[in-house]
Amino acid sequence: QGRSHPEQVYITMAQLIGQLCTFAVKADATEIPKFNYMELGDTFEKLFARVLALLDAVIAERYVEVPMQRREDGMYLGKIEDGSLLRYEFFLAAKGSLPEGQLRDRLPKLSKIASWSQVGSILNSAINGARLELEYQPPGALPLRPGVVFFRVHKTPEYWTDIQGTGTIAIYQPLEPRAVELSLYAVDPENL
Repeated sequence: QGRSHPEQVYITMAQLIGQLCTFAVKADATEIPKFNYMELGDTFEKLFARVLALLDAVIAERYVEVPMQRREDGMYLGKIEDGSLLRYEFFLAAKGSLPEGQLRDRLPKLSKIASWSQVGSILNSAINGARLELEYQPPGALPLRPGVVFFRVHKTPEYWTDIQGTGTIAIYQPLEPRAVELSLYAVDPENL
């Protein structure tokens, strides 16, 4: 009970890959990694990577990743080209070598979020700009991964109005800039 033979787990995962291929446009069900009893770690690593890639392809239409330019000082700069995205809900994903607890606790307190033109004025102040709130149960529309912490970006009018007007967003995170990676996602409210 609670134990399965590696080959049975492999078959179940291979079936899952085949089923997911029916939903992904450019997927090929024949590209399932071969079972190798002598290299189980490698076999299952490839299987999990394939499942995650297919899941990303299947749910990709449910969110839009905002391209962000990462600077070495911890500043991320993004341009929201499609104005219709501004009616979406925004989520910040954080991952890195810091413990998840530190990310959850410190990022909302220390980060600064505003438009490119406003972020300079809040960097050396006690103001955070648009506020972050921890998402204990992130929406299924997001690309959920172990070790990634999600925050909802609140559309604080004082800062969001300028983000909307300029189509730019700047996110500064001072938590060991090289040790933390941020991604910004927009999700249609209908997919929440």
